[in-house]
Amino acid sequence: MRLGSRSIVFGAALSLFGLHGNCCTEIPGSSESGDEFLQSLAASIESEEDEDGLRVQLLQLSTNVSRMQQDVVGQSGVRPSRPKYSSLALDLLSSPSESTGSSETSRPGTWNHWMLALAVLPQLVGPLACFWLLPRSHEEMGKKEEVGDESPQSLRHLVSRVWQMWLMHVAGTFFNAVALPSMNYLYLDNFARFHTDLPAANIHCETDMKLPFCQAAVPEVMKLSVVLGLAAPIVHLLFGPTLGALSDSYGRKPIIIVIRICRLIAMCANYAVSWFGLSIWWSIILAPFGMIPIVGIPFAWYIERIGHAPTLTVAIGIIEGSCILAGLAGTMLGKLVSMRMAFAICAAGYLAMLPYTVFVLPESLSSDRMVPLDVRKLLPGVAVRVIFQSSFALKVCISTAIANFQMHGWELVATRFFQEHLFWNRDNTYVFMMSCSVFQFACLFFGTGLLFKAIGQKGILIIAFGCANLATVFAMLSKSVLQGTIAGTFFMGATCLPQPVVYGLMSMATPPGEQGATQSSMELFVNVAQALGPLAFATMYEALDSPASGWKMDVYIVYTCLFSLPALSLLLSSLNHVEDKTANRTSTSTG
Repeated sequence: MRLGSRSIVFGAALSLFGLHGNCCTEIPGSSESGDEFLQSLAASIESEEDEDGLRVQLLQLSTNVSRMQQDVVGQSGVRPSRPKYSSLALDLLSSPSESTGSSETSRPGTWNHWMLALAVLPQLVGPLACFWLLPRSHEEMGKKEEVGDESPQSLRHLVSRVWQMWLMHVAGTFFNAVALPSMNYLYLDNFARFHTDLPAANIHCETDMKLPFCQAAVPEVMKLSVVLGLAAPIVHLLFGPTLGALSDSYGRKPIIIVIRICRLIAMCANYAVSWFGLSIWWSIILAPFGMIPIVGIPFAWYIERIGHAPTLTVAIGIIEGSCILAGLAGTMLGKLVSMRMAFAICAAGYLAMLPYTVFVLPESLSSDRMVPLDVRKLLPGVAVRVIFQSSFALKVCISTAIANFQMHGWELVATRFFQEHLFWNRDNTYVFMMSCSVFQFACLFFGTGLLFKAIGQKGILIIAFGCANLATVFAMLSKSVLQGTIAGTFFMGATCLPQPVVYGLMSMATPPGEQGATQSSMELFVNVAQALGPLAFATMYEALDSPASGWKMDVYIVYTCLFSLPALSLLLSSLNHVEDKTANRTSTSTG
């Protein structure tokens, strides 16, 4: 036998026996110890024993090892994965050229470089937007009468105008919060099936994330989240601005009913998968129905029913605060019930809201304010051009998109970081959601009002972005579930502080007669950012080899925080424009 063949056969024996990862001290199906077997095999090779006989001996050993692994699977339920280097000798037997080429070792490094380049590319968008928009003079805002220092109207008047949508908004938030924290674990339970031979009924990643098959499913679920996130802007591009244009011509209520029906379909799919054992692909395939834009047209409904900028700013804070409380109640209920029951409650709630929307919700757009339908706006993406008619609207839109890009990208990677390194389970997620709801409610109801009187809208923006970046640092350096919960809560609270300011700016950026198209187009921009953010952040995190600490984690934290600078600059510039307009009109009226 040639020396090369003898080395390969002996290496195959080492791989099968487990010296490349799975060591054992006894040969399965034999009374020989491992050392005795290898010594006899080496002696056979040195004595020029027939090569075919050696291969038969190796085949018998491989069969015995496979039987032993099946016994292990039967006892633990965990399907053993091939060790990273255990197949080296067998790969040499099957395809020797694969291990000798230098391209295989250089390819991962080159791939990481490309991944890093793609992840860093979005960092250029913000500075370029600032370079393009900050020097530009602003066109007139959508409604001149919405810039002023008038006092907001009474709370009783506000409730009388918007209680129908307000109640539906609160109920939708409640039912969504019951099931939303469980969504990730519905995917984990289903993808974990590919990493274990346990029956599906015995897989409960929502209760124990330390199980090997649950840990193996975490990267796959993160990739699925990225894919679904990329599908969301496509759905928004196809239907968002188009639905907004239709609502400008035929009213808000019919379009809101269509949106509710679409979201009900997605919720029922999740319910069916969790209760009846359907394939997870039913939930994934029907997920686009739940991606139909739900913010822009209801926000246009609020603007038209209130019709007063100072009251609108107060209303947004009160409505969002009450929805946070509803989300807190829904999260508490979701934590008390099983995952299956959480999806059942969510689907039943959306089903009950449908007749309420049909028979109770009034129309906000009077017939005399409905504009004739421009058929060209029905084409996907055509209605988006309304954003580019005003540099003020474009500033608000881009700054909001960058902030959402950062926030949703951070959330995705933080979820993976907490699950992999802190063993974050379903109960931890519900506790985190509840703490976030309490802190966000405090920020909107108390923090915004106090800070507004003390430091103004600009100060609120600076404080909010600064606190969010500090929370990012502490969250990604967390060593325990408690530390991650506290840091993540501060991050979510800080990101909600600027909401009343941003919503007020968005209402001012709307051209007359195009409220629905404008708000839907802005929602499209935001959702594109929400989809691309997780993709970019996940790419950066993967390129840095999923760091838990060290300089690679420092690089990731810096990458995250840098997105705040252009978003804050554009929002501050928009506020300067509003203040200048207010000062000019005040001086004109007094003169």
